[in-house]
Amino acid sequence: MKEFGGGLIYIPSYKSTKRDEDIKEDYKNLLSQKKNRREIMLLLSNKYNLSQQRLYAITEDVRNPSLFGGENG
Repeated sequence: MKEFGGGLIYIPSYKSTKRDEDIKEDYKNLLSQKKNRREIMLLLSNKYNLSQQRLYAITEDVRNPSLFGGENG
């Protein structure tokens, strides 16, 4: 209670977490099919009914892997 008392704690939903994982997998698969980034984002935007800006945020760690963590580290 001393550390978190009165604070809000965000717990992401399983549905959105799983969706984000699916989006990252779809992104990697489309990239391996030699699709360009613009085309990939348009396809994913239509498939998941999300804005391209949101998709760029979700795929950030896949598009720009960190040397010190993330999916590839």
